[in-house]
Amino acid sequence: MTEKSEIDKEVLDEAYRRGYDYLRRYACAPGVFAAVRDTLGYEDDPVVNDVWKATVDLIGGTGNMAIGTCGAIAGAAMAISYSFGFTKEEDLAKMLNVNGVVSEV
Repeated sequence: MTEKSEIDKEVLDEAYRRGYDYLRRYACAPGVFAAVRDTLGYEDDPVVNDVWKATVDLIGGTGNMAIGTCGAIAGAAMAISYSFGFTKEEDLAKMLNVNGVVSEV
């Protein structure tokens, strides 16, 4: 295992631990988003906290109606996209790379 892999595993383990703890406090989508936010050190970023607000109605599928995409998956996808996504000035390859990461969730 390379040093980078070990660091990545530590980050993933910390995000998982936080996600498990936050699930009881915030529910699925906000909990997963907050776990990634806090693990990556964004907890005091006002923009990220505004994005976090957008996860609230993704609980329970969408609107807690048990339909649509799982809130935990949606929250994770939002956090990964925010953290590693691209701006409109960047190329399509970066977008596809982020899509690949999200598909592994």
